[in-house]
Amino acid sequence: MTIDKIIHKFPAIFKNFNFNDIDIENMPLINECYRACINGLLNKDAFLPSYIEFGFKDAEVKKREELSVSLFRKLKQAKRIAMFLQKKKSKPYNIAMGKTNRAFGIWDLNDKDGHINYWLFENIDPSVDFEKVGEW
Repeated sequence: MTIDKIIHKFPAIFKNFNFNDIDIENMPLINECYRACINGLLNKDAFLPSYIEFGFKDAEVKKREELSVSLFRKLKQAKRIAMFLQKKKSKPYNIAMGKTNRAFGIWDLNDKDGHINYWLFENIDPSVDFEKVGEW
């Protein structure tokens, strides 16, 4: 399967970017990853793409990574970003652990730093594949 066959599942803005370098057929499932969730909620809104979470307009999106939801391979990485964002945005962030799911989108793992760009299809809720970690 190629990106051309699934691009219609993404929000319209995705058509402005190239995803052909991602091997959709061979994306390894990631069965343990972490998400810093804003406002202490574990729901669809905890998985907003970066450009929406940080208040960018569609025209301001310059890189496809800004369209992704950031996940992390290690709990320590998610905690670090949660603490940074909590200070910057003055909103509570909590951590959830879960997995990637081909029914919800595509992803790209950066083996060097353990960051996962997770590009989600439109109108889905990946929170069903995640659970709260620690106190909320």
